[in-house]
Amino acid sequence: MKKKQNTTFTYETRLRVTSEEDALLQSYALVMSKAKRKLTAAQLAKAEIDKPAFSQTYGLSSRQFNSCWSEATACLDGIYELKKLELVAVKSKLKL
Repeated sequence: MKKKQNTTFTYETRLRVTSEEDALLQSYALVMSKAKRKLTAAQLAKAEIDKPAFSQTYGLSSRQFNSCWSEATACLDGIYELKKLELVAVKSKLKL
């Protein structure tokens, strides 16, 4: 029986924007990135987050806050899973 091959497709979107639109998108990316980093740090520290205050500080809507929160959570979940896999690999090497 033939082994099934996994195929990966990568898609890229190129926007045609004016310099003013580009500046707006850049500033939006800066704010969202900063908010995501702060939320990631707060989750690592197991700190309580006041959603309305945080959203007001960064000018985020509730939906934007939730987006940053889920991205930060996914990032940390990925790190934890990677650590588990690394631990398994180290344990298997030690048993040899």
